[in-house]
Amino acid sequence: MDERSALYRSLAGEPIARRVEGLPGSSPWEQAACWALAPAVGAFSQWVLGRALQDGVRRLYFLSRDGWHFYHMAQRLCRAWGLPVECRYLYGSRYAWRLPLYHTDHQRALSQLESGRTPPTAEGVLRQAGLSPEERAGVLGELAVSGKRPLSPGERRALFQKLKACPRFLFLMDRNSRQALPGLAGYLRQEGLLEGIPWALVDSGWMGSIQETLAQALALLGAAQGPRGYYWGLYQAPQLGRWACYSFSPGRELKRQAGFCPGFFEAALAAPQGMALGYEERRGRFIPRLGDPPHGGTLSQELEELFADYGEKLLQEGAPRNLLGRAAAELPRVCSLLEQLMTWPTRQEASAFGALPFWDSPLEGAAGPLASPPGGKSPWPEGSAALYGKCPKQELAALRARRWARVFKLAWKA
Repeated sequence: MDERSALYRSLAGEPIARRVEGLPGSSPWEQAACWALAPAVGAFSQWVLGRALQDGVRRLYFLSRDGWHFYHMAQRLCRAWGLPVECRYLYGSRYAWRLPLYHTDHQRALSQLESGRTPPTAEGVLRQAGLSPEERAGVLGELAVSGKRPLSPGERRALFQKLKACPRFLFLMDRNSRQALPGLAGYLRQEGLLEGIPWALVDSGWMGSIQETLAQALALLGAAQGPRGYYWGLYQAPQLGRWACYSFSPGRELKRQAGFCPGFFEAALAAPQGMALGYEERRGRFIPRLGDPPHGGTLSQELEELFADYGEKLLQEGAPRNLLGRAAAELPRVCSLLEQLMTWPTRQEASAFGALPFWDSPLEGAAGPLASPPGGKSPWPEGSAALYGKCPKQELAALRARRWARVFKLAWKA
């Protein structure tokens, strides 16, 4: 008997169980997707719509790539229930939004490049700064630095000291940033972020940096006020604009934080398209320039169909009088089911979801598996422990203790 069967049977009669009943789910990954992922997509989408109605928000921008499935679910619910909220999908990324702003503040640009999720090689850092292959080769030659070899923490710090004192690098970063700004400005204006209509950004969350970057871009374009963001969870709060979280907030809901794995969430709910790298104008329209997709899209398509089936079950229940109330009532169960999958996976679940591709830095090269083999840093350590560990239960317990330590550390900073 499957290790999850007893848990799923114990939920009989609950709203989530009634919706899951009848959905296709024979394999371990399908069962997990039905019981943990689909309810999360449904509950968060309802909460986002409820917040929009409460806050007087008339338009929601679901950010690529984490917002893909939430966008489709919320759009389906809005149309069926006649809610006065417009849902749009917004192509953006830290890279696509930061690069056009680098020329406005070189010190901030270098700080973001050094402290963010930048690639582990010198060439990757220069690529993140917007330099072309020829420009990267020239700067690396001038600095006498190897571009391909992974950098140690000390070598990375030394590299940025050299970059800060390199006029050639600063000139190229500044020039490429200025060239990228018109595309970003045109796209944001085209999508209506400067129209004055009350709107909010919808994203998974984590450190709040994407909202801060968007706020800086909008201020540069003359926006009267900063953005509002709706997130699954935040470990740190954005310094600019307003925000609200569904599952956990900075310094609060620590148990939920300790039972959550952002890498798993991103990989399992990833959109089929690649990361937004910038924008270009074609026939009077600004089109996002996308990187290669992380996979062929088969699993994403299957999940989208499963989530659509779950959405149909929601629609059959009718529009609730209180969207926020229903989303709040389902949150404890949703988080509990996600926690079981993320931090206590069975071997079968780890095998299915661990094979998903994960790009820590899409500009650096090919994606690796979500649950990577021993010898490297795994985006989903619990999945790796379940697959490759000699004593999985003990290793999973140790990983939980480490998550608690990280949660306390982030809570102290919040």
